[in-house]
Amino acid sequence: MQMLNSYLGQKDKLIKQFAEYFSELEESNIRRKEIFVKLREMVHNVKNVQQTEIGGYLTKYNEAHQKTAGKLIKKYPSITVKEADTAVMLMQGLNNKDIATLTLTTLRNIEKHRLNLRRKMNAPRSDDLIKTLQQALENK
Repeated sequence: MQMLNSYLGQKDKLIKQFAEYFSELEESNIRRKEIFVKLREMVHNVKNVQQTEIGGYLTKYNEAHQKTAGKLIKKYPSITVKEADTAVMLMQGLNNKDIATLTLTTLRNIEKHRLNLRRKMNAPRSDDLIKTLQQALENK
């Protein structure tokens, strides 16, 4: 959170600097080149901050995903890693087609993973699979 607050503070500072430079630009045509150089630097800095934020969020998301998949495999040792990954994405509300796209596999493979999960977890219907998954992770 401190890192996020720091980035937000940097963004606020850069936005204020943008506003000041634009005001200067309106007032003075002489310093135009210098101001544009500063503006380019600021745009570059904002892009770097944004990429750092995105990278941080993706890392946290991947860690949470792996942790959840690991818990599921620990509780049901017969579940494969791909089935566990599919299960986590199902719990996040993704449909079969979205999961197939994200995992670069076929829709049929995802359907097989769901069927295997239902069998291994004794979930009678497809609707019950997500509830069963949630309960399995809550009960540890």
